[in-house]
Amino acid sequence: MDNSISSRDQLLQDWKAKNYSLDEIRLELTRAGNTEEDIAVMIKAYQKLQEEKRRTIGFVCMAAGAFLGFISCVLTMMDLIPSFTGVFLYGFTTLAIIIVLIGCFLVFE
Repeated sequence: MDNSISSRDQLLQDWKAKNYSLDEIRLELTRAGNTEEDIAVMIKAYQKLQEEKRRTIGFVCMAAGAFLGFISCVLTMMDLIPSFTGVFLYGFTTLAIIIVLIGCFLVFE
């Protein structure tokens, strides 16, 4: 049982590395003699693996945007360079919000 799970994970990682489409995966599993139920399970596992990668990128984007927003807030309040207050307040904050929203899109879609 443990050997079949590790071989399945290895197979999923190989498909991910080769960037297989769902049709190619279905064809390969059909040639290997798997049943339709097994094929459906493997395709569902492959899609879950792809969604996991996308979700991870989304969380990283949200964290980076939140950090940039925090830095923007601190730089605006400190007012180290008065001529750049507008850049810190409007530019960095807008960029931070855009990055956070992209991350939210990747996580929640």
